[in-house]
Amino acid sequence: MMRYSILSLFLAWLNYYGYQTVMCYKIPQVKLELLENGFRVSIPHEFGIESVIFNIEINQQCPEIFDLITEHKGNLWISEQTANKLKTNDELLINVVTQHDYGLFARTDKVQISSNYEPTYQSVKESDHTIDACNMNTWDDYAPNTDGRSMSRAYFNKHLSKRLYKPNELLFEDNFDKLDTKVWSYDMFMYSNKIGDNSEEFTMFTNDKNNIAVKGGELLITPTLSKRRISDSFDISGCKAPTCYEDRAEMCSYKKQKDSHFMRPAPVDSARITTKDSFSFSYGRIEISARLPEGDWLIPYVMLAPDKMNCSMRKQIRIAYATSKDVKQSRIWGGPVVLTPTVNPSNQKIIFERTSHMNFYPNVPPNKYHNFTLIWTPTQIALYVDKYKYGCISNHHKYEESYHIVFGVSAGGSLEYQDSPYKPWSNGYNNASQIFYDSFKGCCSKGIKDLGDCIDAEPRKKWRKCSRPWGTQSTMAIEYVRVYAV
Repeated sequence: MMRYSILSLFLAWLNYYGYQTVMCYKIPQVKLELLENGFRVSIPHEFGIESVIFNIEINQQCPEIFDLITEHKGNLWISEQTANKLKTNDELLINVVTQHDYGLFARTDKVQISSNYEPTYQSVKESDHTIDACNMNTWDDYAPNTDGRSMSRAYFNKHLSKRLYKPNELLFEDNFDKLDTKVWSYDMFMYSNKIGDNSEEFTMFTNDKNNIAVKGGELLITPTLSKRRISDSFDISGCKAPTCYEDRAEMCSYKKQKDSHFMRPAPVDSARITTKDSFSFSYGRIEISARLPEGDWLIPYVMLAPDKMNCSMRKQIRIAYATSKDVKQSRIWGGPVVLTPTVNPSNQKIIFERTSHMNFYPNVPPNKYHNFTLIWTPTQIALYVDKYKYGCISNHHKYEESYHIVFGVSAGGSLEYQDSPYKPWSNGYNNASQIFYDSFKGCCSKGIKDLGDCIDAEPRKKWRKCSRPWGTQSTMAIEYVRVYAV
């Protein structure tokens, strides 16, 4: 079945390219190597490639060579042909299709064997556009199964429901008349630069009413600069270190140490809640009406997280995501993200790398409510904003386990904010969170219109890059969340 479906898409590609633009992957030129009794063609492996098709035509003659490769060897995707010995002036047309996490990509190269028995290359057709396997349906085109069966599975209180759901049947709903602690559990911990993974955000999550509340039928999550930053010691009441950090006491308490002046508590107080103990699901349509936070260096959590966390490869499915730069450009993102740890050989510290399979949409005005919808099936993850479909990611059962809902606001860190001329802190430095904190604390004598606009009156502070204080727009507001069967 897999071979047939990929072959069908390959044949479709021979006639046209798709329309969904993704700039993060492009198939490199095919390499041809001559063997004693044949030849070998290959392309380099990249994280995210699941399979590769080579379709090879020699001297415009039939039959063509078709080879589906499902495993890479030595970081190469290789097709070896030992029954076709090439000779001088032979001409090969090599079509390549990769099944990538970003979608299907294609390339064609023409290769000729020269008089000195060396391959010479001529690129005929290449694309950094995906073949549109998801067909870019409109909202109304996304019809449920007509046979009355649902693909969705729902888990309540960590137990799989035995009920058979129908497509479009409501599985879960919260309109936030109150914050029901039987449904939502608080994440209670703080990121600490003492952890040493050089990827921590600068945030402490608690249940403080200044940071999380329900008012007027809205869930409100507001980040604030922490008043505990100057404390010599404190404990987070009710704290529970997150999965993969259970043995790290510094995620729940802080004590000042004379010989470790850079070990500071998180500079931001905020909140994050989840349904991990009450509700999760596999496959479904989730709709959220929300206003994303707007403020320097903020990170909204409007996403799904797996019930069983894999510490060596952490997955997320983001429903609506926007950094402060994205918000300024009226842009939002959605789709899967994978966090993978590697060890820095120079200092043996863990560094997390983020592989994003998100799509973006450039026309989402900030400080307004929008309907963010994600439709998750065994074959694809489709993304909508205000019922307009802006993206689709092939699934192929990579995301099939049960996921729960996560809402929250965080700030800073290195994973979501790469170094730039306007960013006050430098990623990986021990004093990064302190510089982040200082950038909000009066390093400018007057307000600033944009990042980097400030020159402080005090000469000794002119080197500082400043951040604008957060206002009322930094609050993330959610009106409702609803999950339907598909």
